[in-house]
Amino acid sequence: MSDPDRLKERIVEALERERQTHKGLRLTLSEQYDYSEEAVSRGISTLHDAGVITHEQGFFELTNS
Repeated sequence: MSDPDRLKERIVEALERERQTHKGLRLTLSEQYDYSEEAVSRGISTLHDAGVITHEQGFFELTNS
């Protein structure tokens, strides 16, 4: 599994536990897995563009699809 794919998987796992803000996701994943905040932002954008996650009222959460 490539690093960007692993990052996206970890973003989804974090959101399965609880919805989070953009800043919260960046900080959590950069601290836990040593990703740069920019890499996490790119992963979030990719998942959002693909419809895997949604951004509502300041929080990201998984979509129902």
